[in-house]
Amino acid sequence: VGDQVRPAAFSCDDLESWDRSDLAELPMSHIRAIAAHVAVDLKGCQTRFECVDRIVARLQGADDSLFVDEASGEGFKGVGQLESERLADLAKSPQAAAVPGTPAAAAAPVSPGTENVALRSKVSLPMRVPVFLEMHGMTKYKDAFAENGYDDLRIATQLLAKDLLQMGIEKDDIDKFLKAGLEWQANARRYGVLSNWTRDLHRGGERGILEFGGSPERRASVRRSSSINNASPTKQEFVVRNNEGKIDYKAGDDIVQFGWNNVQDWDPHPVLKALYENNRPGRDEAEEVEEEATKPEISMQGWLEKLPKGVQKPSILHRWSRRYFKALDGDLFYYEDHKSSKAMGFIRLRGGQVRFRGGNLLEIFDPKKNVSLLLKASSTRELEDWKHALDEEVLVVKRKKKLKKKEKLDAAPDAKQALIFDIGSCSIRAGFTDTREAWPQIVAPTVIATYKDNPTRKVVGIPALSPEVRALADITYPIRNDVRIQDAYNIDEYETISDWLISQLGVDVSERTVILTEPQALTEKDRGRIAEIMFEKIGVAGLYMKPQPLLSMYSYGATTGVIVDIGDRLDIIPVDQGYVIEKGITKLRWGGKEITEQMTRMLSEDGHRFFSQVESYVGRLIKERVAYVAPNYVDAVAHEEKGNIEPGVVDARRFAVPDGTKMFSVKGAMFRCTEGLFQPNMWGKDSLGLPELVNKAIQAAGIDMRKTLCRNIYLSGGTTKLRGLESRLRAEIQYLVPASCGVTVHADKHREHAAFRGASIVAGLPGFSQMSVWADDWQESGDVILKKWADEMVAQGYDSDSADDLDEDEDEQAAKGGQTDDGSDHEDDE
Repeated sequence: VGDQVRPAAFSCDDLESWDRSDLAELPMSHIRAIAAHVAVDLKGCQTRFECVDRIVARLQGADDSLFVDEASGEGFKGVGQLESERLADLAKSPQAAAVPGTPAAAAAPVSPGTENVALRSKVSLPMRVPVFLEMHGMTKYKDAFAENGYDDLRIATQLLAKDLLQMGIEKDDIDKFLKAGLEWQANARRYGVLSNWTRDLHRGGERGILEFGGSPERRASVRRSSSINNASPTKQEFVVRNNEGKIDYKAGDDIVQFGWNNVQDWDPHPVLKALYENNRPGRDEAEEVEEEATKPEISMQGWLEKLPKGVQKPSILHRWSRRYFKALDGDLFYYEDHKSSKAMGFIRLRGGQVRFRGGNLLEIFDPKKNVSLLLKASSTRELEDWKHALDEEVLVVKRKKKLKKKEKLDAAPDAKQALIFDIGSCSIRAGFTDTREAWPQIVAPTVIATYKDNPTRKVVGIPALSPEVRALADITYPIRNDVRIQDAYNIDEYETISDWLISQLGVDVSERTVILTEPQALTEKDRGRIAEIMFEKIGVAGLYMKPQPLLSMYSYGATTGVIVDIGDRLDIIPVDQGYVIEKGITKLRWGGKEITEQMTRMLSEDGHRFFSQVESYVGRLIKERVAYVAPNYVDAVAHEEKGNIEPGVVDARRFAVPDGTKMFSVKGAMFRCTEGLFQPNMWGKDSLGLPELVNKAIQAAGIDMRKTLCRNIYLSGGTTKLRGLESRLRAEIQYLVPASCGVTVHADKHREHAAFRGASIVAGLPGFSQMSVWADDWQESGDVILKKWADEMVAQGYDSDSADDLDEDEDEQAAKGGQTDDGSDHEDDE
């Protein structure tokens, strides 16, 4: 070990007492040194845990010929050994004998008249997951792979056995799938498919199959190309069996790496699918029918020992307690005894993870609540029974009550329903108005791909970011004008986006009104150009345009308050009885997009470089999964320096990120990337923090209105869903305003769709027809008719400079608000 990198010598006290996890935390250089010290050969080991297992086996007294884990009694082999054995089996098979250059082909005798038989044999290589499953008689699992996002065959063939088990694949088929996947990987490397995946995917056509065969010169050239382009072949996780010949689902703890040749071949579809997943919530119980519910069956029940939730080790205060458990309908309930009818508590199994911990321990992790529960069984047999039962409960889909037939018919779009186009700088949301609960039918990224050879041919949304399109087109983000403040929106692309939305919704707009949300800082000229496109090119019957923050406030059923809208950018608007108080408005060109960029920069410190526009979606995914706002930034930094902060883990296996990372572990970046909202100087921004900007909006109103505005602060936009933002914003605003002004921050559960839902409420108002501009009005008056939208938004009483001074003495505010010197009249936040 070099002196500049690691110390030349190190000590390990009582090495025989170290367990597997302790050794695995050491640097790989230390593990190699320990292996040499205890005379262990690491040949064939390709992962950290394989090396550690051999060291542990040596310390437990195993000889060179057999390494056995005494705790489980199961043997293991290195990945390199398994690969060699499997490839040797393939070489002996008849299929391999047909390929010149393999050992089997060299050893096989050639009888007269059969020389051309080997040359004419072909290898059919599937290129898509459904085709691969169909070729191996596993068509019934197509939906399982699609639902879990494994639509890339390169990734699907590298799944672990335990991953396949969680997807509901039968155990017999798991063995079959792993063997077929290994054979596919070998053939893909042999014929150079992995060196240019996008090209060969096109060559597969609609059938999704490539056939290789022909002259030996062709095969030789393919093998030479494969060896050049794939000098470092893809690693593969292989199946490991125990002494009984059954698959060991606990093997292969370490995550393998998957390397891409370049970012151009990367398909971001799985990441985009996760970011833009559009799951409409179920109806309220009052609107649903009480179906003839069959009581869910208990899949498993019995006695187990448990620790309190979140506790990983027993202590004097946190001891093991014996409880009676019942697993049913995707949840695990625990009772004081088997006679109790009321549960003491529960943990959600549905969508969670169930893991072995060793020593007859099971760990259940609920990602929605971010909490774990540790259980202990009395025997290994009982532990395996519970693991099997709980794994089935993890895959249970929550029961939903059915709607009445009449309600189903009502849910269909009416011929007179207005359309809503919420086109933001980051996302597009579109759909129909709904008097009960509006929800967008389309959610997609605001991105357009324009083909270089044919500028009139354009692709919108997720398909625009596919590698096949990116290779032939220019990618643009028409509503992102954040490079320079004088840049204008690409208004002409509103026609492209609107045409695509109309085709996706499948409606005729000639008899419909379209509600269009306005992005930040839209000028009158831009508004007129958009209206011209909608009336003269799209052909809508009516049009209504409103800024996104104002529509977001309507989604709360409010007309007075302060709306804090943070998407890619930030808007803060005070509103009094539906009218905007202009001098309290703040519009900033940074917000959620800046948080994503900060997260990306901090990830680069750990070696993850996602700097292209397409790769930025990886940073955004990590941000949405683990980022949060610290209640106290100074304390959070202190905890990080002491190592007391738990890392946020993002499982990226099914996303196949460009650098091959399977798991992201984020620590300080989780709260550092968001702190700029409250301390903009950390981002190099010369601006007030979010609490000060909200206070500025409150102080812009008359003194008699400020207490009302304090109690009516509304959040909208996806960035406001950051954990901890609501509570910290409320606490810091409370410090800035008089104590008599109780601060209340309202945060709707689905506030990322607030503008869309607010537009649906506006469409249901009695005066909506008078508020809209109709095609006849446009033909008669032109863009002059659009001024009525501006007139209905501005509160005239706050225009003059004679309004209340923003720096009014705090004592006068306290006197009018009824605050005493000791603040005894301070009202609760709730």
